[in-house]
Amino acid sequence: IWHLGKKILAPRLAVVAVFLSSTCLFYHLWATSFNHDVVQIPLWAWSIALFYDAINSPRTRDWIALGLVFGFTLLAKYTAVLLIPPALLFLALTPNARRYLTLQRLFFFIAATALIFGPHVVWLVQHDFQPFNYLSTRLSVHDGQHSWIRGFTSFIGITLLANCLMLVVFWPWTPRPSPSPLLLSTNKQPICNTNSRQEINRFLLLLGLGPTLLALLVGLGGATLEQTWAMGIVPLFSLLLVNWQPTRALFLYQRGWLIAWLIFQLLMASAFLIKGSALYTQLFHGSARVTY
Repeated sequence: IWHLGKKILAPRLAVVAVFLSSTCLFYHLWATSFNHDVVQIPLWAWSIALFYDAINSPRTRDWIALGLVFGFTLLAKYTAVLLIPPALLFLALTPNARRYLTLQRLFFFIAATALIFGPHVVWLVQHDFQPFNYLSTRLSVHDGQHSWIRGFTSFIGITLLANCLMLVVFWPWTPRPSPSPLLLSTNKQPICNTNSRQEINRFLLLLGLGPTLLALLVGLGGATLEQTWAMGIVPLFSLLLVNWQPTRALFLYQRGWLIAWLIFQLLMASAFLIKGSALYTQLFHGSARVTY
């Protein structure tokens, strides 16, 4: 998130975005489950950041790096394919993003992805595509309309709950004074042209919200969504908010908010310790089988 934020935002805004992202419950309190939902979290973020690097650089190695990381993202969870339609749509709508996209670089991207994900494809063929059979079962089997509604709403609800602190902080309670334009400026030249800010907005919207909207479309198609599937697909949420309300974000760049952030992190650490205690298990009859 920092790697991408410092390229598209002013330095102070990028710092605020990182601090805000660390309040997402997916990234600490709920990141202790030993499963692939957690594994995909950093890989999704890196895939998006490296995609941005690739479309803004003539270096072939950026496309190779993107292919390698995207291969690992696919290995972590097949939901990584949700990144492809927004990325293709961004390339289709943004001519400047296609200036470094050559057949040679595309070949290296595909080859790097195949290097990582290819052996798994061989395994899938040899084992009758068992994970897809499991996925089909999880998507289609439910106990009627109420189960579908519960899955669909819980998917949305868990995403909002995980990011609730960011949403509360950015709620327009009071107007913020406009800071100096110098504090909001960046000396970077992303997707260089006169409409660069418009293209950055498009990038954040498509790559930040596109996968979530595609997942919701899958749910609207009748499939039952699992709420944990939302864990890895929202790494740009803080960048979206900061880019949307830069003056409000800059207001958070002060000592008082730093202290508030530290207190919040201590509260989350305390909650984690309580969650992992024997007393919690006795009171709530919970299982610590996925906690390490």
